[in-house]
Amino acid sequence: MDVIVLGASARAAAFSAHRAGLRPWCVDLFADADLSRRFPTRKVPFEDYPHGLLRALRDAPQGPVIYTGGLENYPALIAQIDRPLWGNPPSVLRRVRSPFLLNDVLRRHGLPTLLVRADPPSAGDPRRWLLKPLRGSGGVGIRHYIGRTFFDPRSHYVQEHCPGPCLGAAYFAPPGGADPILLGVASMYRSGWLHAPPFCYAGSVLAQFPTGSSLSRVAKVVADEFGLRGLFGVDVVRRTDPSSGKQDFPVLEVNPRYTASMELIERARGWPLLAMQQAAFDEKTATAQPVANSAASCGPLPATVCMGKAILYARDRFVFPAAGPWCAALDVDPDDAEFADIPHAGESIARGRPVMTVFASAACESECSRKLREAVQALDRCLWG
Repeated sequence: MDVIVLGASARAAAFSAHRAGLRPWCVDLFADADLSRRFPTRKVPFEDYPHGLLRALRDAPQGPVIYTGGLENYPALIAQIDRPLWGNPPSVLRRVRSPFLLNDVLRRHGLPTLLVRADPPSAGDPRRWLLKPLRGSGGVGIRHYIGRTFFDPRSHYVQEHCPGPCLGAAYFAPPGGADPILLGVASMYRSGWLHAPPFCYAGSVLAQFPTGSSLSRVAKVVADEFGLRGLFGVDVVRRTDPSSGKQDFPVLEVNPRYTASMELIERARGWPLLAMQQAAFDEKTATAQPVANSAASCGPLPATVCMGKAILYARDRFVFPAAGPWCAALDVDPDDAEFADIPHAGESIARGRPVMTVFASAACESECSRKLREAVQALDRCLWG
């Protein structure tokens, strides 16, 4: 069965669709070598995003559509898709992607939150703030708000800044209103040794589920209140009270789609998560029920299983070389590849753009992070000396 994958980057979801026995037809901003080598892929220029994705859909074969990162911010565009949609509909996206409505819902249920505002904080406010785009994805465009002229509130808002480590929790909300299933939790990398712009997502590593935290309750609240179905993610920050040492997990945002860290769960567990998405939205199939049952019974990943990925960003503009250690990844099973999102030889990549994804596995989070750092440093030397 053909399935159309649309988004800023289609690779991870396309490989997931392939694991589920589907035939992906992809449209994204990169059409990287490892994706286009395996599946039909259309590249849309950055300046044509997001509407160029919709125009490219005219050439796609018949089949349902799965949207990936970024498109959840364009419900009006999603509403124009004249095919079956394996994802949350525009009416859900409009509500769950509102930082103000999300904040109100969480506060009403007594869950930890960070303050959000549509106007500048007062000059005497001692809190730190972040300026965030309303249509943001992957941390792009986030910056510190330091008393400067406020951006148009139709495009930006401010959120209280909490400097703790960020986590991404992945869930599956079964059809019929059953409680969401926690699939896994990942610690997120940002900037630093990966040359990513400030606050941009730069990979993640699977982490132990914080026992006794609010993450399970958060998932149920947002699924019930907003009508979420299928795969979705919740980004939180780990906040520690300096006096008591107690931790809580205020919500940063909800991603109502297949998220960037989900492929790590698939690699570690061997689950084709898009088979679960198919079961949630395609009434004609029940093939994903065994996968959903396995997820429900297994719970979060054990400490002995850890997968991670790191995204190296360009520290300077450069032309991607024809040969390097990534070439072997083009000819092996994607689940065994150490590299992904591989650019085409001769492609010019601007400073601050993502270059390539590196994978590693280990018995624990710290060892996996160490292996990722070593692999990235080797790749960095290969590309820039």
